[in-house]
Amino acid sequence: MTHLHKAEIQGVARVNYSPGLGQFVPVTTGSGAFVLSSATYHTYEAFELSGAANTSDWGFTIDLAQYPELAGKYVYFAFYARASEASTGAAAYSSQLGLNTTAYFDNTDWQLVSYVDLLPSSGTVSFGIRKLSAHATSLVYVAHPVLSEVGVPYEWY
Repeated sequence: MTHLHKAEIQGVARVNYSPGLGQFVPVTTGSGAFVLSSATYHTYEAFELSGAANTSDWGFTIDLAQYPELAGKYVYFAFYARASEASTGAAAYSSQLGLNTTAYFDNTDWQLVSYVDLLPSSGTVSFGIRKLSAHATSLVYVAHPVLSEVGVPYEWY
């Protein structure tokens, strides 16, 4: 896992470009559900991915024409995830790079999942979260998504 979500670079704007989890939609075809959970991570609401062993990627798309300050910049997409059982995990997705290398979690504790991507100078890029599991009945809880330019520590949000 990269630690660029911890880097602090002076002069980088502190902006979280990720919408709230309630605004996430499927950004790839597939199956599964993404619904509000009774679980929380600290003070953050959590959603759960369920209904398929490997779900669709649920997330959002940004249009760089609307966010020109991100064009050609390195960004990170990060979130906390927790599996309901062994042989289950979460992966971050970017439409430019596909899934990250995060796979099954070793335990059911909350874990930070992050992905770094160099955005193009124009166009759209989708970011998402996918459940990875050997069982359709398992759940992955996710909380506190952040899309930010590299240089603003995740903990600032």
